[in-house]
Amino acid sequence: TGINHLDNSSAVNIYPNPSNGIFTIDNAGIKGDYSVSIYNAVGKLVKESNNVTLLDLTGYGNGIYYVTISTEVGIINRKISLIN
Repeated sequence: TGINHLDNSSAVNIYPNPSNGIFTIDNAGIKGDYSVSIYNAVGKLVKESNNVTLLDLTGYGNGIYYVTISTEVGIINRKISLIN
């Protein structure tokens, strides 16, 4: 068995993108619990949360961040831009 990557899935939308720090996760397509991990451009984990619909990155520096959403059926990856 392997990890099911759902990267092309429309199950999750993160907006606005780019943002000044507050992102909304439209999780209507996710069934059950999920975890959200945020990584900076060099791959360092900067934030983790469970079952959230709002990401607050206002204290973080400008740049590209990678969002990994782990669900019961697989993993969804998204890229977000933070512009303060």
